[in-house]
Amino acid sequence: VAGNISATLSHSITVDLTAPSLTLDSAASVTTLKAGTYQGSLTFSELLDSSGTASVSLVSDLGSVPVSITSISGSTMTVAYPIASSATNGRYAIHVMATDLAGNLATLTSSKNYMIDTTAPVQPVWQNSVSLLNSTQYSNSVVVESGTTLSITVDGVSAISEIATSSVVPVALTLSEGSHSIVVTVEDAAGNTSTSLTSTVSVDLTPAQLSRDQLSALFHLKSGTYVGSLTFSESLKSSTSPVITFVSLANSIPVSVTSMS
Repeated sequence: VAGNISATLSHSITVDLTAPSLTLDSAASVTTLKAGTYQGSLTFSELLDSSGTASVSLVSDLGSVPVSITSISGSTMTVAYPIASSATNGRYAIHVMATDLAGNLATLTSSKNYMIDTTAPVQPVWQNSVSLLNSTQYSNSVVVESGTTLSITVDGVSAISEIATSSVVPVALTLSEGSHSIVVTVEDAAGNTSTSLTSTVSVDLTPAQLSRDQLSALFHLKSGTYVGSLTFSESLKSSTSPVITFVSLANSIPVSVTSMS
């Protein structure tokens, strides 16, 4: 009434009618996912209301995979999700619902695609069966899924690691004399590993030695047919054609091989 004026009370009001947008999708560090649990984050264009409506899932025409929200801080949403071995393989995108501080609810789908692949590659197969060599050079080809990473170890030591650019990969190894364990596996882009292919290859550089001569029970032979045996220091290959003769300075007499066992 006296005309006295109070102190001014001022405050600012921001009108925000725009729902938050997704600026960075780091829901997983890789885009091809095998069975396992992944952790990552989603970054938005503005601050989020941690008590507001929020949900995340991986979606596609094949179905959806639930994603857990572990925290909301500022404009970042931290997420974690397990990919079960029973998940349907295929291409997925992140589907998000998030609320900003003004209460605007955004329903977003990331443009980034994730490929779920929980199927292990087919076990490799050698083209040829090789178990015994008389050379240090091992040569073969292995049949694998093209595009996978081929790994070969010899006696536990890495010998080959390369991308298979075709379904048939030539393999050349140098082996020392003795027995060796060769293990072959392949891994796909998601990290799924095939069943190992294990084979044993022996390198024998020493010729067989004659350890016992029982070609005939007699030392003096007259005209006739004699039956006997020769024993060697190791097993012989029965598919070869051995040659045995009685020899002297003047002549030689062929001996027939009736069996090799």
